[in-house]
Amino acid sequence: MRLRTYRAIFWTFGVVVVSLLLSAVYYLVFALIFSSETDNRLRAENRMYRRYLPDVRSSVELLDDELDYLSARDADIYKEVFKADAPSVSRLLEGEVLVSEQYSDADLLKRATKQSMRAVKSMEKTEECWREIFDSLASAGFVMPPMITPVENLHYSNVGASLGDKMNPFLKITTRHEGLDIIAPAMTPVIATAPGVVIKVQSNLSGHGNQVEISHPGGYVTRYYHLAQMSVKKGQKVKAGTEIGKIGDSGRSFTTHLHYEVERNGVKLDPNNFFFGNIKPDEYVKFMIMSSSSGQSMD
Repeated sequence: MRLRTYRAIFWTFGVVVVSLLLSAVYYLVFALIFSSETDNRLRAENRMYRRYLPDVRSSVELLDDELDYLSARDADIYKEVFKADAPSVSRLLEGEVLVSEQYSDADLLKRATKQSMRAVKSMEKTEECWREIFDSLASAGFVMPPMITPVENLHYSNVGASLGDKMNPFLKITTRHEGLDIIAPAMTPVIATAPGVVIKVQSNLSGHGNQVEISHPGGYVTRYYHLAQMSVKKGQKVKAGTEIGKIGDSGRSFTTHLHYEVERNGVKLDPNNFFFGNIKPDEYVKFMIMSSSSGQSMD
């Protein structure tokens, strides 16, 4: 009797265990084979994100490098034009790293909220910067600097050495180059880059050669060296775009070119920083690369 009772208990326990195991197996099989519409959609999205993640990471790194370069150039331009340090705008993705781990809905919501707040702050800072610029432009004391190129239809391939320490072609040593070399055919017209008054017209067979100097409002002065001809007189008023001479190789010049300088209140400035008035953005970037990478001046 007792033996039968034990057998019944063991048999019942075995049936329960087998039933539980079968239930677990059935659940796993069902979960693996049959998926809900939401599960299928989420799996498809995850596969897509994993496939595009390397490309996105590469694009972000490329944009990051480009932002570094543009930020440096913008800071120089802002300082020379507005005589103030450029406002600092923090990056939208600063401190963020793209990873491939899966996140819960709560984590994704938290990250999205954080990114959105950064975007809003960045927009507010950008709007503040533009407001400062427009206020400066509207102020009574603001004067627009020389903003056009001294040669019309100037191409980036015609740009030589800019402001800085460059190799002198005659002395074969590094000397201070105080302007921008523009290489163009002889007798190419040279124009005034802003309204002003001609304060110097000089013929010279050495040094800077034939030269014209123009004084502009706001303390700006522009100089044009190595001219073949000069078509203005001292004391003459000129408008932006007025022809003042022709490109040549007078004076100590390595080749036919124009040496162009911009000065404000006695301080030499990089002429490249004032060309964005009539050059498209993509062309302007090429101007900056060409002029900064040229290690030898033409005079």
